[in-house]
Amino acid sequence: MTLWQHLQRFARPTLALAEPAVLLVMTVAFWHHSPPIRDAWVWLLVLALPVFALRLLAYQRLATWSPLLAVWLALLLLTAWNFAAAPLRRADYLVLVCRPLLGVWLALYCVEQVRVRGRFTILLVASAGMGLVAGGLALTATAWNEKSELFRPLLAVLPRPEYRTLLPDMLLSFNANEIAGALAWLCPLLAGIALLPGRDVPARALRLAGAAGFVLTAAALFLGQSRFATGGVLLALLLLCGLWLRGHRRRIALAGLALVLAAQAALTLNLLPGPAGPGPGGGSGLSPRDEVSLSNRGDIWRSALLMLRDHPLTGVGMSMYRSAVRQEPYTIPYYVARDEAPPHAHNEWLQIAADLGLPGLALVLLWQGLMVVGLWRVWQQGRGEVRLLALAVGGGLLAHAVYGLGDAITLWDRYQFLLWWLSGLAAALIWHTRAGRAQP
Repeated sequence: MTLWQHLQRFARPTLALAEPAVLLVMTVAFWHHSPPIRDAWVWLLVLALPVFALRLLAYQRLATWSPLLAVWLALLLLTAWNFAAAPLRRADYLVLVCRPLLGVWLALYCVEQVRVRGRFTILLVASAGMGLVAGGLALTATAWNEKSELFRPLLAVLPRPEYRTLLPDMLLSFNANEIAGALAWLCPLLAGIALLPGRDVPARALRLAGAAGFVLTAAALFLGQSRFATGGVLLALLLLCGLWLRGHRRRIALAGLALVLAAQAALTLNLLPGPAGPGPGGGSGLSPRDEVSLSNRGDIWRSALLMLRDHPLTGVGMSMYRSAVRQEPYTIPYYVARDEAPPHAHNEWLQIAADLGLPGLALVLLWQGLMVVGLWRVWQQGRGEVRLLALAVGGGLLAHAVYGLGDAITLWDRYQFLLWWLSGLAAALIWHTRAGRAQP
Protein backbone atom coordinates (compact mmCIF):
# COMPACT_ATOMS: atom_id res chain seq x y z
CA MET A 1 0.00 0.00 0.00
CA THR A 2 1.39 3.39 -0.99
CA LEU A 3 1.85 6.35 1.33
CA TRP A 4 -1.02 8.13 -0.44
CA GLN A 5 -3.36 5.21 0.27
CA HIS A 6 -2.27 5.16 3.91
CA LEU A 7 -3.03 8.89 4.17
CA GLN A 8 -6.45 8.39 2.62
CA ARG A 9 -7.23 5.56 5.01
CA PHE A 10 -6.38 7.91 7.87
CA ALA A 11 -8.20 10.94 6.43
CA ARG A 12 -11.60 9.36 5.79
CA PRO A 13 -12.50 8.14 9.31
CA THR A 14 -10.88 11.22 10.84
CA LEU A 15 -12.99 13.48 8.64
CA ALA A 16 -16.14 11.49 9.42
CA LEU A 17 -15.65 12.15 13.15
CA ALA A 18 -14.03 15.57 13.12
CA GLU A 19 -16.31 17.50 10.75
CA PRO A 20 -19.65 16.94 12.52
CA ALA A 21 -17.97 17.56 15.89
CA VAL A 22 -16.52 20.87 14.69
CA LEU A 23 -19.84 21.92 13.14
CA LEU A 24 -21.71 21.14 16.35
CA VAL A 25 -19.25 23.13 18.46
CA MET A 26 -19.44 26.07 16.06
CA THR A 27 -23.24 26.01 15.99
CA VAL A 28 -23.36 26.20 19.78
CA ALA A 29 -20.61 28.83 19.97
CA PHE A 30 -22.13 31.06 17.28
CA TRP A 31 -25.56 30.78 18.94
CA HIS A 32 -24.30 33.16 21.64
CA HIS A 33 -24.92 36.87 21.55
CA SER A 34 -22.47 39.57 20.59
CA PRO A 35 -20.81 41.38 22.25
CA PRO A 36 -18.93 39.81 23.93
CA ILE A 37 -19.38 36.02 23.76
CA ARG A 38 -19.65 35.24 20.04
CA ASP A 39 -16.75 37.59 19.37
CA ALA A 40 -14.46 35.32 21.37
CA TRP A 41 -15.33 32.26 19.26
CA VAL A 42 -15.04 33.58 15.72
CA TRP A 43 -11.58 32.00 15.54
CA LEU A 44 -13.33 28.62 15.21
CA LEU A 45 -13.75 29.44 11.51
CA VAL A 46 -10.03 28.64 11.15
CA LEU A 47 -10.90 24.97 11.79
CA ALA A 48 -12.29 24.88 8.25
CA LEU A 49 -8.69 24.72 7.00
CA PRO A 50 -7.73 21.33 8.50
CA VAL A 51 -11.19 19.89 7.90
CA PHE A 52 -11.21 20.84 4.23
CA ALA A 53 -7.63 19.64 3.91
CA LEU A 54 -8.79 16.25 5.20
CA ARG A 55 -11.63 16.28 2.69
CA LEU A 56 -9.27 17.11 -0.14
CA LEU A 57 -6.96 14.32 0.96
CA ALA A 58 -9.74 11.78 1.40
CA TYR A 59 -11.86 12.50 -1.68
CA GLN A 60 -9.81 14.86 -3.90
CA ARG A 61 -12.42 17.62 -3.78
CA LEU A 62 -13.52 20.40 -1.46
CA ALA A 63 -17.19 20.53 -2.35
CA THR A 64 -19.81 19.43 -4.86
CA TRP A 65 -20.44 22.26 -7.28
CA SER A 66 -24.05 23.27 -7.94
CA PRO A 67 -26.04 26.38 -8.85
CA LEU A 68 -27.06 26.64 -5.18
CA LEU A 69 -23.44 26.75 -4.08
CA ALA A 70 -22.79 29.49 -6.64
CA VAL A 71 -25.62 31.55 -5.14
CA TRP A 72 -24.35 31.04 -1.60
CA LEU A 73 -20.83 32.10 -2.53
CA ALA A 74 -22.20 35.14 -4.36
CA LEU A 75 -24.17 36.03 -1.24
CA LEU A 76 -21.04 35.83 0.91
CA LEU A 77 -19.18 38.07 -1.55
CA LEU A 78 -22.08 40.52 -1.44
CA THR A 79 -21.85 40.71 2.35
CA ALA A 80 -18.20 41.78 2.09
CA TRP A 81 -19.03 44.53 -0.41
CA ASN A 82 -22.09 45.58 1.59
CA PHE A 83 -20.08 45.94 4.77
CA ALA A 84 -17.84 48.44 3.01
CA ALA A 85 -20.52 50.32 1.05
CA ALA A 86 -23.71 50.40 3.18
CA PRO A 87 -24.51 53.55 5.17
CA LEU A 88 -24.69 51.64 8.48
CA ARG A 89 -22.60 48.71 9.67
CA ARG A 90 -21.78 46.60 12.69
CA ALA A 91 -18.43 46.95 14.42
CA ASP A 92 -16.98 43.63 13.24
CA TYR A 93 -17.65 41.95 9.90
CA LEU A 94 -16.73 38.39 10.90
CA VAL A 95 -18.75 38.47 14.12
CA LEU A 96 -21.80 39.24 11.99
CA VAL A 97 -21.07 36.96 9.02
CA CYS A 98 -19.74 33.96 10.96
CA ARG A 99 -23.28 32.55 11.07
CA PRO A 100 -23.81 32.58 7.27
CA LEU A 101 -20.29 31.18 6.84
CA LEU A 102 -21.16 28.34 9.19
CA GLY A 103 -24.44 27.92 7.32
CA VAL A 104 -22.74 27.40 3.97
CA TRP A 105 -20.46 24.83 5.58
CA LEU A 106 -23.46 23.00 7.07
CA ALA A 107 -25.12 22.85 3.65
CA LEU A 108 -21.93 21.56 2.03
CA TYR A 109 -21.64 18.90 4.74
CA CYS A 110 -25.14 17.62 3.94
CA VAL A 111 -24.33 17.20 0.26
CA GLU A 112 -20.97 15.53 0.90
CA GLN A 113 -22.49 13.09 3.38
CA VAL A 114 -24.95 11.86 0.77
CA ARG A 115 -22.34 11.85 -1.97
CA VAL A 116 -19.92 9.74 0.09
CA ARG A 117 -22.37 7.40 1.81
CA GLY A 118 -25.23 7.31 -0.69
CA ARG A 119 -27.73 7.52 2.18
CA PHE A 120 -29.47 10.19 4.23
CA THR A 121 -29.46 8.29 7.53
CA ILE A 122 -26.95 10.42 9.45
CA LEU A 123 -28.60 13.64 8.29
CA LEU A 124 -32.04 12.39 9.31
CA VAL A 125 -30.80 11.29 12.73
CA ALA A 126 -29.31 14.77 13.22
CA SER A 127 -32.58 16.37 12.03
CA ALA A 128 -34.61 14.30 14.50
CA GLY A 129 -32.20 15.30 17.26
CA MET A 130 -32.62 18.98 16.37
CA GLY A 131 -36.38 18.56 16.50
CA LEU A 132 -36.34 16.90 19.92
CA VAL A 133 -34.07 19.60 21.37
CA ALA A 134 -35.97 22.49 19.76
CA GLY A 135 -39.38 21.10 20.75
CA GLY A 136 -38.29 20.44 24.31
CA LEU A 137 -36.78 23.89 24.69
CA ALA A 138 -39.81 25.56 23.10
CA LEU A 139 -42.14 23.92 25.62
CA THR A 140 -39.96 24.66 28.64
CA ALA A 141 -38.28 27.99 27.85
CA THR A 142 -40.81 30.06 25.87
CA ALA A 143 -42.01 33.32 27.41
CA TRP A 144 -45.71 32.74 26.74
CA ASN A 145 -47.68 35.91 26.03
CA GLU A 146 -51.35 36.88 26.12
CA LYS A 147 -52.12 34.92 22.95
CA SER A 148 -51.60 31.78 25.02
CA GLU A 149 -53.81 32.93 27.91
CA LEU A 150 -56.44 30.27 27.22
CA PHE A 151 -53.81 27.58 27.79
CA ARG A 152 -52.56 28.89 31.15
CA PRO A 153 -53.72 25.83 33.15
CA LEU A 154 -51.76 23.58 30.79
CA LEU A 155 -48.74 25.86 30.65
CA ALA A 156 -48.63 25.91 34.45
CA VAL A 157 -47.85 22.19 34.60
CA LEU A 158 -45.04 22.31 32.04
CA PRO A 159 -41.57 22.05 33.61
CA ARG A 160 -39.58 25.28 33.78
CA PRO A 161 -35.91 24.38 34.32
CA GLU A 162 -33.60 27.13 35.54
CA TYR A 163 -31.81 27.51 32.22
CA ARG A 164 -30.49 30.92 33.22
CA THR A 165 -28.70 29.29 36.16
CA LEU A 166 -27.58 26.15 34.35
CA LEU A 167 -26.49 27.87 31.10
CA PRO A 168 -26.45 31.61 31.83
CA ASP A 169 -24.86 32.62 28.51
CA MET A 170 -27.15 30.62 26.19
CA LEU A 171 -30.15 32.96 26.46
CA LEU A 172 -32.55 30.01 26.60
CA SER A 173 -35.67 32.11 26.94
CA PHE A 174 -37.63 32.57 23.75
CA ASN A 175 -40.18 34.94 22.35
CA ALA A 176 -43.10 32.76 21.24
CA ASN A 177 -43.17 34.26 17.73
CA GLU A 178 -39.40 34.01 17.33
CA ILE A 179 -39.07 30.33 18.14
CA ALA A 180 -42.19 29.61 16.07
CA GLY A 181 -40.17 30.47 12.97
CA ALA A 182 -37.59 27.83 13.91
CA LEU A 183 -40.30 25.26 14.64
CA ALA A 184 -41.94 25.96 11.27
CA TRP A 185 -38.78 24.72 9.54
CA LEU A 186 -38.64 21.58 11.64
CA CYS A 187 -42.23 20.43 12.17
CA PRO A 188 -43.03 19.24 8.60
CA LEU A 189 -39.54 17.74 8.25
CA LEU A 190 -40.10 15.68 11.41
CA ALA A 191 -43.52 14.57 10.14
CA GLY A 192 -41.81 13.26 7.01
CA ILE A 193 -39.19 11.41 9.09
CA ALA A 194 -42.01 9.83 11.12
CA LEU A 195 -43.48 8.44 7.87
CA LEU A 196 -40.28 6.84 6.56
CA PRO A 197 -40.51 3.14 5.63
CA GLY A 198 -38.45 0.32 7.11
CA ARG A 199 -39.00 -2.47 9.61
CA ASP A 200 -35.57 -2.92 11.13
CA VAL A 201 -34.73 -1.53 14.57
CA PRO A 202 -32.77 1.57 13.36
CA ALA A 203 -35.60 2.58 11.00
CA ARG A 204 -38.19 2.19 13.75
CA ALA A 205 -36.04 4.17 16.18
CA LEU A 206 -35.65 6.97 13.63
CA ARG A 207 -39.40 7.05 12.99
CA LEU A 208 -40.08 7.16 16.73
CA ALA A 209 -37.64 10.04 17.21
CA GLY A 210 -39.21 11.90 14.29
CA ALA A 211 -42.71 11.34 15.66
CA ALA A 212 -41.70 12.49 19.15
CA GLY A 213 -40.03 15.59 17.73
CA PHE A 214 -43.09 16.31 15.62
CA VAL A 215 -45.41 16.09 18.63
CA LEU A 216 -43.19 18.40 20.69
CA THR A 217 -42.75 21.03 17.97
CA ALA A 218 -46.41 20.94 16.92
CA ALA A 219 -47.57 21.29 20.53
CA ALA A 220 -45.22 24.22 21.14
CA LEU A 221 -46.41 25.90 17.95
CA PHE A 222 -50.06 25.58 18.86
CA LEU A 223 -49.52 26.77 22.43
CA GLY A 224 -47.46 29.75 21.26
CA GLN A 225 -50.13 30.84 18.76
CA SER A 226 -47.93 32.38 16.10
CA ARG A 227 -50.61 32.76 13.45
CA PHE A 228 -48.30 32.83 10.43
CA ALA A 229 -46.18 29.90 11.60
CA THR A 230 -49.18 27.75 12.48
CA GLY A 231 -50.84 28.52 9.15
CA GLY A 232 -47.68 27.63 7.27
CA VAL A 233 -47.24 24.32 9.10
CA LEU A 234 -50.88 23.36 8.56
CA LEU A 235 -50.52 24.06 4.83
CA ALA A 236 -47.31 22.01 4.65
CA LEU A 237 -48.86 19.10 6.55
CA LEU A 238 -51.93 19.21 4.32
CA LEU A 239 -49.72 18.81 1.24
CA LEU A 240 -47.66 16.08 2.90
CA CYS A 241 -50.72 14.07 3.91
CA GLY A 242 -52.58 14.64 0.67
CA LEU A 243 -49.68 13.74 -1.60
CA TRP A 244 -48.09 10.89 0.37
CA LEU A 245 -50.63 9.08 2.53
CA ARG A 246 -53.24 6.74 1.11
CA GLY A 247 -56.50 5.15 2.25
CA HIS A 248 -57.59 5.34 5.86
CA ARG A 249 -54.27 6.89 6.98
CA ARG A 250 -54.92 9.86 4.73
CA ARG A 251 -58.51 10.23 5.91
CA ILE A 252 -57.51 10.11 9.58
CA ALA A 253 -54.67 12.60 9.06
CA LEU A 254 -56.83 15.03 7.10
CA ALA A 255 -59.59 14.81 9.72
CA GLY A 256 -57.03 15.62 12.43
CA LEU A 257 -55.74 18.58 10.47
CA ALA A 258 -59.31 19.81 9.94
CA LEU A 259 -59.91 19.73 13.70
CA VAL A 260 -56.71 21.66 14.39
CA LEU A 261 -57.59 24.17 11.68
CA ALA A 262 -61.05 24.68 13.18
CA ALA A 263 -59.58 25.17 16.64
CA GLN A 264 -57.00 27.63 15.30
CA ALA A 265 -59.69 29.59 13.44
CA ALA A 266 -61.77 29.77 16.63
CA LEU A 267 -58.78 31.09 18.57
CA THR A 268 -57.75 33.58 15.90
CA LEU A 269 -61.28 34.93 15.45
CA ASN A 270 -61.82 35.08 19.21
CA LEU A 271 -64.78 32.70 19.17
CA LEU A 272 -63.91 30.91 22.40
CA PRO A 273 -64.69 32.31 25.87
CA GLY A 274 -61.61 33.37 27.73
CA PRO A 275 -59.76 36.20 29.46
CA ALA A 276 -59.51 38.16 26.23
CA GLY A 277 -63.27 38.49 26.06
CA PRO A 278 -65.23 38.93 22.84
CA GLY A 279 -63.88 40.53 19.75
CA PRO A 280 -64.17 44.22 18.86
CA GLY A 281 -67.65 45.56 19.13
CA GLY A 282 -68.70 42.86 21.57
CA GLY A 283 -68.77 40.03 19.02
CA SER A 284 -66.39 37.66 17.36
CA GLY A 285 -63.45 38.85 15.35
CA LEU A 286 -59.75 39.56 15.76
CA SER A 287 -58.70 40.47 19.28
CA PRO A 288 -57.57 44.06 19.90
CA ARG A 289 -54.01 42.75 20.22
CA ASP A 290 -54.15 41.09 16.80
CA GLU A 291 -55.66 44.18 15.21
CA VAL A 292 -52.89 46.38 16.61
CA SER A 293 -50.30 43.84 15.49
CA LEU A 294 -51.60 43.80 11.91
CA SER A 295 -51.80 47.58 11.80
CA ASN A 296 -48.23 47.92 13.06
CA ARG A 297 -46.97 45.47 10.48
CA GLY A 298 -48.13 47.82 7.74
CA ASP A 299 -46.04 50.62 9.25
CA ILE A 300 -43.05 48.31 9.73
CA TRP A 301 -43.20 47.14 6.11
CA ARG A 302 -43.53 50.74 4.90
CA SER A 303 -40.39 51.64 6.86
CA ALA A 304 -38.44 48.80 5.23
CA LEU A 305 -39.61 49.91 1.77
CA LEU A 306 -38.41 53.45 2.51
CA MET A 307 -34.99 52.06 3.43
CA LEU A 308 -34.88 50.17 0.14
CA ARG A 309 -36.01 53.27 -1.78
CA ASP A 310 -33.25 55.38 -0.26
CA HIS A 311 -30.52 52.73 -0.61
CA PRO A 312 -31.51 50.33 -3.41
CA LEU A 313 -28.03 48.87 -3.97
CA THR A 314 -27.03 48.30 -0.35
CA GLY A 315 -30.05 48.64 1.90
CA VAL A 316 -29.23 50.33 5.20
CA GLY A 317 -26.69 47.64 6.08
CA MET A 318 -26.58 44.10 7.37
CA SER A 319 -28.55 43.63 10.60
CA MET A 320 -29.06 47.41 10.88
CA TYR A 321 -32.85 47.66 10.51
CA ARG A 322 -33.32 48.11 14.25
CA SER A 323 -30.90 51.04 14.28
CA ALA A 324 -32.21 52.64 11.10
CA VAL A 325 -35.84 52.49 12.17
CA ARG A 326 -35.05 54.88 15.02
CA GLN A 327 -34.00 57.54 12.50
CA GLU A 328 -36.12 59.78 10.29
CA PRO A 329 -37.81 59.10 7.90
CA TYR A 330 -38.06 55.47 9.03
CA THR A 331 -39.54 55.94 12.50
CA ILE A 332 -42.83 54.25 13.40
CA PRO A 333 -45.18 56.27 15.69
CA TYR A 334 -46.31 53.24 17.73
CA TYR A 335 -42.73 52.40 18.71
CA VAL A 336 -41.61 56.02 19.10
CA ALA A 337 -44.31 56.49 21.74
CA ARG A 338 -42.90 53.53 23.66
CA ASP A 339 -39.24 54.41 23.10
CA GLU A 340 -38.75 51.04 21.38
CA ALA A 341 -37.82 49.75 17.95
CA PRO A 342 -39.05 46.65 16.13
CA PRO A 343 -36.23 44.07 15.91
CA HIS A 344 -36.79 43.38 12.20
CA ALA A 345 -39.06 44.11 9.26
CA HIS A 346 -41.61 41.35 10.06
CA ASN A 347 -41.32 40.09 6.50
CA GLU A 348 -38.26 38.15 5.41
CA TRP A 349 -38.11 39.48 1.85
CA LEU A 350 -38.43 43.08 2.99
CA GLN A 351 -35.88 42.32 5.69
CA ILE A 352 -33.25 41.07 3.27
CA ALA A 353 -33.96 44.05 1.00
CA ALA A 354 -33.47 46.44 3.92
CA ASP A 355 -30.26 44.61 4.89
CA LEU A 356 -28.65 44.01 1.49
CA GLY A 357 -30.65 46.01 -1.05
CA LEU A 358 -31.94 44.70 -4.37
CA PRO A 359 -28.85 42.53 -5.05
CA GLY A 360 -29.41 40.65 -1.80
CA LEU A 361 -33.11 40.26 -2.48
CA ALA A 362 -32.38 38.94 -5.98
CA LEU A 363 -29.91 36.34 -4.64
CA VAL A 364 -32.33 35.14 -1.96
CA LEU A 365 -35.15 34.82 -4.50
CA LEU A 366 -32.80 32.88 -6.80
CA TRP A 367 -31.78 30.66 -3.88
CA GLN A 368 -35.42 29.92 -3.09
CA GLY A 369 -36.34 29.43 -6.74
CA LEU A 370 -33.53 26.90 -7.29
CA MET A 371 -34.71 24.89 -4.29
CA VAL A 372 -38.33 24.93 -5.44
CA VAL A 373 -37.44 23.78 -8.95
CA GLY A 374 -34.94 21.22 -7.68
CA LEU A 375 -37.29 19.67 -5.11
CA TRP A 376 -40.07 19.55 -7.69
CA ARG A 377 -37.79 17.56 -9.97
CA VAL A 378 -36.89 15.24 -7.08
CA TRP A 379 -40.60 14.66 -6.49
CA GLN A 380 -41.16 13.89 -10.16
CA GLN A 381 -38.05 11.81 -10.83
CA GLY A 382 -36.99 10.43 -7.44
CA ARG A 383 -37.91 7.10 -5.94
CA GLY A 384 -39.20 5.81 -2.63
CA GLU A 385 -38.16 7.65 0.49
CA VAL A 386 -36.35 10.31 -1.56
CA ARG A 387 -39.73 11.58 -2.80
CA LEU A 388 -41.05 11.63 0.79
CA LEU A 389 -38.01 13.57 1.95
CA ALA A 390 -38.50 16.07 -0.88
CA LEU A 391 -42.03 16.65 0.43
CA ALA A 392 -40.82 16.93 4.02
CA VAL A 393 -37.95 19.33 3.29
CA GLY A 394 -40.10 21.34 0.88
CA GLY A 395 -42.84 21.41 3.50
CA GLY A 396 -40.48 22.86 6.09
CA LEU A 397 -39.30 25.53 3.67
CA LEU A 398 -42.90 26.30 2.67
CA ALA A 399 -44.12 26.52 6.27
CA HIS A 400 -41.37 28.94 7.15
CA ALA A 401 -42.02 30.98 4.00
CA VAL A 402 -45.62 31.50 5.13
CA TYR A 403 -44.28 32.50 8.55
CA GLY A 404 -41.90 34.87 6.76
CA LEU A 405 -44.81 36.77 5.20
CA GLY A 406 -45.60 38.37 8.55
CA ASP A 407 -42.57 37.73 10.73
CA ALA A 408 -38.85 37.20 10.25
CA ILE A 409 -35.77 35.34 11.32
CA THR A 410 -33.04 37.41 9.76
CA LEU A 411 -30.03 36.03 7.88
CA TRP A 412 -27.87 36.96 10.89
CA ASP A 413 -30.10 35.39 13.55
CA ARG A 414 -29.11 32.52 15.86
CA TYR A 415 -31.80 30.24 14.37
CA GLN A 416 -30.57 30.66 10.80
CA PHE A 417 -28.54 27.45 10.96
CA LEU A 418 -31.87 25.65 10.46
CA LEU A 419 -32.43 27.38 7.11
CA TRP A 420 -28.96 26.30 5.99
CA TRP A 421 -29.57 22.76 7.24
CA LEU A 422 -32.79 22.42 5.25
CA SER A 423 -31.10 24.03 2.25
CA GLY A 424 -28.33 21.46 2.57
CA LEU A 425 -30.88 18.65 2.71
CA ALA A 426 -32.57 20.07 -0.39
CA ALA A 427 -29.22 20.32 -2.21
CA ALA A 428 -28.37 16.73 -1.19
CA LEU A 429 -31.71 15.46 -2.49
CA ILE A 430 -31.24 17.34 -5.76
CA TRP A 431 -27.72 15.94 -6.21
CA HIS A 432 -28.82 12.39 -5.29
CA THR A 433 -31.63 12.41 -7.85
CA ARG A 434 -29.47 13.93 -10.58
CA ALA A 435 -26.71 11.38 -9.90
CA GLY A 436 -29.23 8.54 -10.04
CA ARG A 437 -30.45 9.71 -13.43
CA ALA A 438 -26.88 9.90 -14.71
CA GLN A 439 -26.20 6.24 -13.88
CA PRO A 440 -26.71 3.72 -16.75
